[in-house]
Amino acid sequence: MVPPSKKSQKEKQYDTLQFFTSSPTRYHILAALEQCARNINELEKAVDSHRTTLRRNIRKLVKRGWVDEDTAANQYRITPAGSRLKRLLDLVFDELRKVRQIKSVFSSLPKDIGLTPEEIENNRISVSSQRDPFSALNTLINLIMNSDMIKIYTPSLNPQLLSTLINRESLEELELISTKSAFRTVEQSVINSLKEPEKHRVVTATKPPMYGVCLLSDNASLITYNEKMHMSSIVVSDGTNQLFDWVNQRYDSIKMGSQS
Repeated sequence: MVPPSKKSQKEKQYDTLQFFTSSPTRYHILAALEQCARNINELEKAVDSHRTTLRRNIRKLVKRGWVDEDTAANQYRITPAGSRLKRLLDLVFDELRKVRQIKSVFSSLPKDIGLTPEEIENNRISVSSQRDPFSALNTLINLIMNSDMIKIYTPSLNPQLLSTLINRESLEELELISTKSAFRTVEQSVINSLKEPEKHRVVTATKPPMYGVCLLSDNASLITYNEKMHMSSIVVSDGTNQLFDWVNQRYDSIKMGSQS
């Protein structure tokens, strides 16, 4: 009888990752115990899991040596091996999160966008989700609130974004470019308020792309939209890099094909 072959290091790593991705509760248990030792009641509140599921997963973590059960104190503690594994999982899950974010960004862009995943990944990315549907919009508004110069093209005019632009004071420059159809959804009084200072400009794009770009005092952003033209993600470049240069070029191109 041939004995079973030992698993390679990569196979063991894959099995460990699969162990945690198949049940996120296991990672949440390690994260809770990394903060402090807890009893089952405290873990139930921290992890927000049914007690039966919690106990089953704790037993599996104890069996693998990542959690210790202190029966005298009626508590569970993370082991040194569990702490090391938790730190490694943090790095892996962070990379997976970045991959999902980049995939989400490109899913809303035309295929001939002229950008690569590598040019996106080293920037700040905020993606809206069911849990946080306004994540991208709130990121953009926070950036606008801290900038003295705003140049933005957006194919969709969100009321909260317009309100933020109107109420910004002491701006050195404001230039808003959007589409005819988007401007038709906005009351003329709002457009007049945007135009009020002489240094403010409102421009209609004649060949508008279905993504947005924004130039501020210290950064440049690429904005994507979903099928309902709600902001779905924003990629922010905080310095001179390929994305920063691309956003500047795209903004100038959109502006050249626009009407004041």
